[in-house]
Amino acid sequence: MVTHDESHFYSNDGCKRYWASKNKPALRQKGLGQSIHISEFISDACGRLMLSESSELKFPNLPKEAREYMETGKNNQGYWTGKHVVEQVLFILTIAILIILYIHIIIYSL
Repeated sequence: MVTHDESHFYSNDGCKRYWASKNKPALRQKGLGQSIHISEFISDACGRLMLSESSELKFPNLPKEAREYMETGKNNQGYWTGKHVVEQVLFILTIAILIILYIHIIIYSL
């Protein structure tokens, strides 16, 4: 089974406590700040979908992992959409097909 996991992180989220001097007012950020979006596919058989070290050597032009990282916002790379998910899935399928074909060729050439 393969599952899809997405996470969105902001630079000012998290802990609500802060250090402040007793005689000065606390200055807190008003907004959530810069954000990043991470999309990844995870398998119960092998964990994160990524090439093994031996596959990296066999396919040096392929990215090592299926994770997508995006700095979101109108002044950055835009926003994560369904189109991005489809492109990511097609990319993963391409990697899988190439690896299967490579293994198939090796097995039948023995």
